[in-house]
Amino acid sequence: MKQYSLPRKERLRGSIKASSLFHDGNIINEFPLQCKYIITESDYDGYEVLFSVSKKRVKKAVLRNRLRRRIKEAWRLNVAPLRNKLMASSSKMQIGIYYQTDDILKYKEIELKINSIIQRLLQHYEKTCC
Repeated sequence: MKQYSLPRKERLRGSIKASSLFHDGNIINEFPLQCKYIITESDYDGYEVLFSVSKKRVKKAVLRNRLRRRIKEAWRLNVAPLRNKLMASSSKMQIGIYYQTDDILKYKEIELKINSIIQRLLQHYEKTCC
């Protein structure tokens, strides 16, 4: 698999998975991003990720899409350590990243927050699974 990719199998799809993640997931707050995650045992190793920008917070679809693209790009470029750690084990992580403010952030600010979330996910995974 390419190092800087976000293939379809790594995207969280389906309303049942998304709703269970939303209701039962552990939370990491890195304002203005919130990360919810669940770690499960599975045959498929790795992670599935969901990106969401609320219509309640950001009214214009153009801006919501721009923010979602920025979050996806920051995730795609910085997720390699988490991917490598999860591929070496027999557990799967479902992750949801939610944007929680009305302000439109620059890419660099979003990338710093995503890096922080990834590091905190790695720390939590090492505490609970290893």
